[in-house]
Amino acid sequence: MPYLNRLYFYLVLVVLSVYLLPVSASTKKHFYNNGDVLSTVEINNTTENGPVTVANDYYGIATANIGDLDGDGIQDLAVAAMRESSQGSLKGAVYIHYLNRDGSVKGTVKIDDSTTNGPVLTNEDYYGQGITGIGDLDGDGTLDLAVGAIGDDNGGSSRGAVHIHFMNRNGSIKSTVEINDSTTNGPDLTDSDNYGSSTDNIGDLDGDGINDLVVGAAGDDNGGSGKGAVHIHFMNQNGSIKSTVEINDSTEDGPVLTAGDFYGRSVANIGDLDGDGIQDLAVGTIYSDSGGQDRGTIYIHFLNRNGSVKSTVKIDGSTTKGPVLNDIDYYGISITSIGDLDMDGIQEIAVGAYGDDNGGNARGTVHIHFMNRNGSIKNTMEINTNTPNGPLLSTGDMLGYGISSIGDLNNDGIRDLVVGATGDDAGGSNKGAVHILFMKPYYTLTFLKDTSCKDREPEETTWIQLEPKDNGMNLTWTQYDSQHVRIRIDDGTGNYPWEMSKASNDGHEFLPNVASWQKIKLRGVNGCREGEFSEEVSYASYPTGWYNSQ
Repeated sequence: MPYLNRLYFYLVLVVLSVYLLPVSASTKKHFYNNGDVLSTVEINNTTENGPVTVANDYYGIATANIGDLDGDGIQDLAVAAMRESSQGSLKGAVYIHYLNRDGSVKGTVKIDDSTTNGPVLTNEDYYGQGITGIGDLDGDGTLDLAVGAIGDDNGGSSRGAVHIHFMNRNGSIKSTVEINDSTTNGPDLTDSDNYGSSTDNIGDLDGDGINDLVVGAAGDDNGGSGKGAVHIHFMNQNGSIKSTVEINDSTEDGPVLTAGDFYGRSVANIGDLDGDGIQDLAVGTIYSDSGGQDRGTIYIHFLNRNGSVKSTVKIDGSTTKGPVLNDIDYYGISITSIGDLDMDGIQEIAVGAYGDDNGGNARGTVHIHFMNRNGSIKNTMEINTNTPNGPLLSTGDMLGYGISSIGDLNNDGIRDLVVGATGDDAGGSNKGAVHILFMKPYYTLTFLKDTSCKDREPEETTWIQLEPKDNGMNLTWTQYDSQHVRIRIDDGTGNYPWEMSKASNDGHEFLPNVASWQKIKLRGVNGCREGEFSEEVSYASYPTGWYNSQ
């Protein structure tokens, strides 16, 4: 009997502890971008340590994130000036820019016909129309580069070529392999195919441990004049080609093209959009007349590992929630995957339309498409001359001619974007420019109430959003009850100079000079007990933004 009494006592103690001990509230964190721009940095002929260009160089006609080439922890940038003529008429050049986190240029290396171990070019090769970082192809620990030259005459007039450059960390070239019409297992080309119109790293498509390469040939006449084609090259480590698959108008489940579409003017690895474990592909057709003259189109190809096409989705001006296009917009001149901006688990894509007249003739626009897994579009945002904190453009700047994701350059948790404006006249007519667009981060915290009360349903949630602005922070909140929820912000010393005790359940407030490590603390009472819960975030210095400290 005494044993049973002791057992009963312990059972009561356990039950009381469940009700009396403090219980932590759970917190759901969400960090995202909705297409807004935080700030913009322009690189042009006047930029310190930047490119040296002359009139009509068309700097910015192609851009590429080439990874952290010099090993300083920051992504670096390649930018083409396809019409550069210092070594001969329209031979072209590529600039390697070593970047700082704020978008300034630490140093620049130029690659052209005079570069040791570099490309061998002739007049009107237009070296640089397509650029991509192909990863560490040869396995030496240094990232390598692929560059198209659409005017190359190897095997015939303007058949085109791609130069694989095996790089050194300082931007010099260790060796170069040229892919052209005569390459074993390479592309089958004819005159004016313009092979090299675009290039991208398609990742290790066939699963052999080596990154593969996709190359556009926008002038390809398969099925009709200038319909265009794309070549998927399964690569070897030494830059030779194991095999090639061509996608064109006759490809099963592929694109449906008309003469002059120029399919392949842009290509992009858009990640594994449909979640089947295989990288997918987007291809632009800038002269497509779908809906009107030269409005442009892109095709989303869901791929198989062997390079065949499983299915295709077309995006144009008629696509639900897609781009709003007009004649001669040239939508699809450039494409890039910009990562999962809205944090729904699906990659977004950005598409250039350099002929867009928003704000002035041919100022250009970038369309950011928030995607669904099946290739349909959830939402579209435009970046143009009217975008707050966006690029400053003039008539004929042609924003969107080149485009690439530069990764999270400023380390605020959101991927950033580089966009070429080949017609920019800074320092001279059509010298060109690129704009680094730092995408605006938003940070939301949703505090879920204690659910241990057995005699009532859980309370509604409290939602907090943080937005960096003007050397401070905008705080917006929605709370269940102003008497039950209080929001406090730690100043880094354990004090709370900012405390939200508003009569309204919904509100917003600007908090100036928020710096260093901060804590958002929520004190809530749900009718059973109260507790204090916190999440650390940081706002180091404008325009870096907020990010989760963990």
